[in-house]
Amino acid sequence: MLARATTREREIAVRLALGATRARVVRQLLAESLLLAVLGAAFGVVLAGSFSAFLVSLISTDTSRLFFDLQSNWRVLAFTVGLAASACLLFGLAPAVRATRQSAGAAMKAGGRGATDARERFGLRRVLVVVQVALSLVLIVGALLFVRTVRNLATVDTGMRTDGVLVADFDTRPARVPPERQASFEHALRERITAVPGVVGAVDVAIQPLGGFGWNDHVIVDGVVQQTNTDENRVSPGFFKMLEMKFIAGRDFDKRDTAASPPVAIVNEAFADTMFHTRDAIGRTFRQQVAPGEPNPVFQVVGVVANTKYSDVRDPLRPLAYFPEAQEMNPDPT
Repeated sequence: MLARATTREREIAVRLALGATRARVVRQLLAESLLLAVLGAAFGVVLAGSFSAFLVSLISTDTSRLFFDLQSNWRVLAFTVGLAASACLLFGLAPAVRATRQSAGAAMKAGGRGATDARERFGLRRVLVVVQVALSLVLIVGALLFVRTVRNLATVDTGMRTDGVLVADFDTRPARVPPERQASFEHALRERITAVPGVVGAVDVAIQPLGGFGWNDHVIVDGVVQQTNTDENRVSPGFFKMLEMKFIAGRDFDKRDTAASPPVAIVNEAFADTMFHTRDAIGRTFRQQVAPGEPNPVFQVVGVVANTKYSDVRDPLRPLAYFPEAQEMNPDPT
């Protein structure tokens, strides 16, 4: 619009010479820029709604389906309207004021058939066109890089099943479940969910895989505090089977693992390699580094699973230890 306004100086000069007021000309140019801004913002909203689903399907794969909340956000819409209004004022008012400030005689002489435009006008026009093209290229390159990045993340092997999994948070505090009945209540709830037609299984986890959150500690092996942090999670039986996580050795958590039985843990390959320097970790033990005076049980490894991503698909494969939910000393009601 700025570049186009420099080519309309002769038209504006003619209108001013014929008696048009400066305010009337400014209002016309503002109305034109307002119309373009409204049409551009409306087209952008419609285009975003129409092509969002297409872009998601484009970067999804058969083995890794992506799910995004594509509902319109009022904050984004408000930002779009504000940006359109700002563009209207900036790119409509500025050239209008500049064009009406120039004398009619100078504009007619510069735009005449036999005259040559001033070098200043040509320079400004070239700069405006170059800036517009440069910004457009930046937006196009940024969009392509974004699509490529999301597609690369979608094809990362997380080591677990990610499609067909529904994640839900629930809070048992409104039900006023006593702490001693927390484990049995959650077990009964999982049994009822599993009984729903179409549901393969239901498990409970403390840290949602790939949920962006984490829990880690230093562990003690053979009396030595390990320098590498260990990611941790607390899960119910069936977690590894439902997410199709491969067992390298040992067993899954089951009914043998209760609050009265010896503490056990399942570790991943990175934990076995880093902490025990061997994949044959069944029967090995470790402790968590805790504050003085806190309970510090000895955990025996009963299983080794393949490496998986923990809180983010971009994270490196790190040592990870799983503990049975039934052995949690202070059950979390959430």
